[in-house]
Amino acid sequence: MTALLSTCRLDLRLQWRNGFYAIALLAVMLTAPLMRAMIPAAWLGWSIPGIYLISAGQTFYLIAGLVLFEKGEGTLAALAVTPLSPRAWLLSKIATLNLMLAAEVFVTVWFAYGAGFNHALFLLGLMAMGALYSIVGLIVVVRFDSITDYLIPSIFIATGLQLNALDYFNLLPHPLFELWPTQPMLTLMAAAFGAETRFGLMYGLAGSAFWLGLFWFWAMREYQARVLEGRTV
Repeated sequence: MTALLSTCRLDLRLQWRNGFYAIALLAVMLTAPLMRAMIPAAWLGWSIPGIYLISAGQTFYLIAGLVLFEKGEGTLAALAVTPLSPRAWLLSKIATLNLMLAAEVFVTVWFAYGAGFNHALFLLGLMAMGALYSIVGLIVVVRFDSITDYLIPSIFIATGLQLNALDYFNLLPHPLFELWPTQPMLTLMAAAFGAETRFGLMYGLAGSAFWLGLFWFWAMREYQARVLEGRTV
């Protein structure tokens, strides 16, 4: 636990130094007035979960930036000979990035919509979504050494995770989107605005736990193989 807290403090300083929080503040200043001005009040509660299905994808790219920076500085290579476990290293990234995401989103939603929603459910869905994007982002980025090599494949993968937005916004509704990794988290966020049944809430909780567990296991294998053992294939 001490190692995890120390790593979180280091990650928070690194994110501050690289301007992550300035970007988050700018996002609030731009997004909140636009949401309030452009989305009718009657549609806002329905729209917000779909908007943040896409917007939470920022953690996919932010963790990539952190990992590539640490690769360039030689920090990742040094981790192989330190007592810091892969779990603590990744948990720190997820916790600190999601802390920033939660602060950014809650300020935006409170300004645009108000406080009339289930905060716990929304936070649970949002944090699970951010964690999923972070974990998948790690799985992808450890295969690359530069942002230019990473960028094109990452766009396809991030977009793939967000395809269920087509179903949510009724642009291409299909029951198969219930099997999408990000669908349970989206369901939890929608439930915060009263849009789901009890069965939907159970699906959101169980599905989020399943997908996060699956991708976490995959991420640990990739970290072991590509960071600790230095494999390239």
